[in-house]
This record gives sequence, structure tokens and C-alpha cells, in this order.
Amino acid sequence: MDATTIRLSDEDRANIDRIIATGAASNTSEAIRVALAQTAELGSRMAAIERKLGWAAEPLPQLRKLAKAGNLSAKEELERRGFILDGGEWVEKGEDEASRGTLSLRGMVIDAWKAAGRPRWDLVRTVRAALAADEELDKRGLNPAPMFRKHRKQQDQAYISTWTNGCRFEWMGPRG
Repeated sequence: MDATTIRLSDEDRANIDRIIATGAASNTSEAIRVALAQTAELGSRMAAIERKLGWAAEPLPQLRKLAKAGNLSAKEELERRGFILDGGEWVEKGEDEASRGTLSLRGMVIDAWKAAGRPRWDLVRTVRAALAADEELDKRGLNPAPMFRKHRKQQDQAYISTWTNGCRFEWMGPRG
């Protein structure tokens, strides 16, 4: 058997030390084998759970539907997979706010706020920015927030205000 050198991060090293401290392994090599075996077992368990829940074939559309209906475990799973709730729709999270800016309505509103010098906007000003951002996206043939677009075209101010408050923009302050 050939020896392989593995570089461990500080977090990996701490996990290896914990495995050894619990007595599940007596040395680093054995602890790595234990960790790999547990990872494989966890993967099998997750696959079985997904099959049981019916998520195996098309998990994302089903997860989005369940999350929208208020299913807490579906919301947690979407978040674990790197999705964020953006104005009532689950979208894939970019590396940072700037990278999401052109991909989501919420990101475009954030970009507009940053371009304005990061002032403390109220709900009315933030709604104006959201409407302008969606109009710009519409001109470009993009529709990352289809429900917002529908309600914007219907001039549904209640929905638009609720969407804007739901985004929890940092400049609008904390909400209870």
C-alpha cells in the first residue's frame, strides 16, 4: 500500500483530535478512516431520506415548493445547499452581494443603495428602487423575481411593500 500525504486544515486537525480523544481511533490514520467511513454512511443516510421524501428525482423544485409552504426542514436544506430567500423566491446564492447584484432583484436594489452612498432609505425610497430595478431587468429580458414582476405590473402596492420589507435590507433597520 502506497503512503499518501494529506494536508489537513486546522479544522480538520481539530476534528481528528476529537475523534482520537473520544476513543473512536488511536491515531491520525485510524481517525481519518473513521471520519471517511462516517461521511460515506451519512451520504447513504441522506440519499435514503431524500428518496423517502421524494426529493431524489428533482430535489430543487420540490424543495422550493415545500419551503414556500412553510416546511422548516426544506428551508434549512435549501440554505445548506447555498440558496437564499430573495423577495419570496429561493435563488442560488452568489459568492457575495456584488456577484448577486446583477442576478437578483434584491441584489440590484442593494447595488442602487450602494451607488447612492449607502444612505438610510425608508420603505418608500426602497420601494422606488425596487420598482426601478425590476423595470431595468424587464428591459433586459430578465425576470429573477417573477412574482414581484407580476405584482408590479398589477400595481399591487401592498405586495410590493411586503416584498420590500421581507428582504430585510440593512438600511431599513431591525424589525421585531
